[in-house]
Amino acid sequence: MPNTYIENSEKLLGYSDTVFRGIFEQSPLSIQISSPTGWILHANKACEQLFGASTEMFKGYNILHDRQLCASGLIHQFEKGFAGETAAIPAFKYNVGSEVTGTQDMRWLRAIVYPVMDQGVVSEIIIIHEDITSQVEAEIIQRERKNRLRKITDSMPALIAVVGKDYRYRFCNHTYEVWFGMPVEKIVGMTIGDLIGTAGFHRIKEKFDAVITTGSTENYEGYIIYSDGSARYISATMLPNVNEDNQIDELFLLVNDRTTQKEAEEEAQHHQTELAHLARMSSISELATGLAHELNQPLTTIKLLSRIGLLQLEAEITDHDKLYEALENIGAEAIRAGEIIRHLRRLVAKKNPKREQINLNTLITETVSFVGTETKDASVIVELDLEENLPEVFVDGIQIQQVLINLLLNSIDAIRKANTGKRKIIITSRHEDRKQARVTITDTGCGMDNDTLDLIFNSFFTTKGEKGIGIGLSICRSLIERHDGEIHAESTLGKGTTLTFTLPYAH
Repeated sequence: MPNTYIENSEKLLGYSDTVFRGIFEQSPLSIQISSPTGWILHANKACEQLFGASTEMFKGYNILHDRQLCASGLIHQFEKGFAGETAAIPAFKYNVGSEVTGTQDMRWLRAIVYPVMDQGVVSEIIIIHEDITSQVEAEIIQRERKNRLRKITDSMPALIAVVGKDYRYRFCNHTYEVWFGMPVEKIVGMTIGDLIGTAGFHRIKEKFDAVITTGSTENYEGYIIYSDGSARYISATMLPNVNEDNQIDELFLLVNDRTTQKEAEEEAQHHQTELAHLARMSSISELATGLAHELNQPLTTIKLLSRIGLLQLEAEITDHDKLYEALENIGAEAIRAGEIIRHLRRLVAKKNPKREQINLNTLITETVSFVGTETKDASVIVELDLEENLPEVFVDGIQIQQVLINLLLNSIDAIRKANTGKRKIIITSRHEDRKQARVTITDTGCGMDNDTLDLIFNSFFTTKGEKGIGIGLSICRSLIERHDGEIHAESTLGKGTTLTFTLPYAH
């Protein structure tokens, strides 16, 4: 009678051996089985492919004698496995061909040494090698990119950061240490509000949220009050970072400190305003006689009419119509005098520039009226050729009126010098294009040669001798360019000059 137990055991052992052999041969990992003394007994196909050697070649190789492992200091970790302790060897660089085949093929490996125990004694050693070259090289590339990015960003004076939608810093460059006096490691993980203060954060929060929710690129420029009370004028750009799932969970933040530049601009603006005021005062000085005459006329008329009214009352003359007419004329002349004074006050007042939508033709007409006495005294005719229905311009009216007054006074002075019979100034306004209007002032004055024409916009250059201070046209150019316009001159000696400038439309 057959021994069923023995037969079943043999079948089970045979089946187990078949399963093991299948796993052993089909495993993608390199597997070696060695004796407790280090000699390789078996190697699977993956091992042959990795090391480029046949099973027969491996059978004559002792892993405990491996020169590379000995030189790298890893052999003692393998020896722990051979002594009965499972050992996991981290990534190491290994020439997989040199020891067995004499070839050169450097690979990154990770190994596990697993001892097989039989009744407390090590009977065999299983050594598993995993080729992690691609993974390690990818990590090296990633690390090199990060290091390169860190070097680039740390060398820049601007603040560069990656911020999550929870407002917490995930990355920031070395400039943050300089600005805020704390290490990068401490800043990473803080919220924007924690770092710069609640007041400063609320200045940019709306734009920050817009980047996260809409994916738009947002910019902010202005003063930020920091938590220490200091104020900095910054320009910030916020760009979305879209992840693999096409979601925005963080943004790139680039911040430049423009405080010094802004203060310099404000100082230059203040200096320019002072010069402009000086130029206006110089123009007013030239207009002083005419202004006195303009004011004297309505005041004399008021005095005369009031005297007539009083005489009628003293004589008990009750011609109400004449008295009413006299009082009405007094009121009109008072209004006229008041307008002259108000206009003069606006010109001489020191105030910050303020742009608004203005009818250019109206501004030109008012200015011509303001210099009316000067043109009369010089026997100059001013012709207006103003294009109708011009769009409104977006300018500071007082500054543009200052430009017009200066150009008109220069033209009048040039006509006086020419002393010719043709004494005329023509002012035109034209629709230049969809963006701007063009104003041209042409006179029949003495004109200029090319050398003088090249210098007229330079500061402190004057053709008026001791009468001029040489900043009028320089200020005019500065004011026009500040309005995003252009100004230039054309002139022919003995025939006259044409000044042309452009101004942007209000949109």
